Amino acid sequence: MIHARIGIRLIAEHYIALHQQNAGYIGIIDTQLKPTRLLDRCAKFVKNLCEINYGSAPEHILDGQTNISFQYVPVHLEYIACELLKNAYRATVEYSERVGRTDHPPIQITVSRD
Repeated sequence: MIHARIGIRLIAEHYIALHQQNAGYIGIIDTQLKPTRLLDRCAKFVKNLCEINYGSAPEHILDGQTNISFQYVPVHLEYIACELLKNAYRATVEYSERVGRTDHPPIQITVSRD
């Protein structure tokens, strides 16, 4: 049922977006999505959430194939990235507290085309 709901919403949003002009997009599809830029923005957002909830947060490092781009729906990738990063930030802060570290190891985000 959730798949049907996501599919219907995707089709409706795409249809509406097709009637609006947005450079670099076809409907809701970003034709030149740069995952490094999206991941950096998500990491900064999650870092702010982590600082609010825990009082501190680790830095992040982006490495790998940082200059790639592809066609994708950025809203879906952003949702997935934020959820994964929230888990990574929380686990890193909790681990640091458990072992008595005052600083946190950085969150390493590796971008790969495949």
